[in-house]
Amino acid sequence: VTEAMIANRQRTPELDALLRFQIDRARDYYAKSRELHQYLPASGRAILGVMQGLYGGLLDKIAEAPAQVLDGRISLSLRQKLGCVIQSL
Repeated sequence: VTEAMIANRQRTPELDALLRFQIDRARDYYAKSRELHQYLPASGRAILGVMQGLYGGLLDKIAEAPAQVLDGRISLSLRQKLGCVIQSL
């Protein structure tokens, strides 16, 4: 996959494979970051939990249809965002 292919928003099997690789890689990093909770004060754990929830939610949304990242910004609804905050408290 070249920068030109991405700039031209070319949807190819190679791009799909690259995106899926990056999704799996990011999920692995998120899983590893959960180990940090034990080293943080309560306020830090809450912030990390919100961040993991928000970015993990975005990642899940991207994983449903990876090529959608070529169409524009991916976002969570207000309800989903609030759910992440409540779950982290």
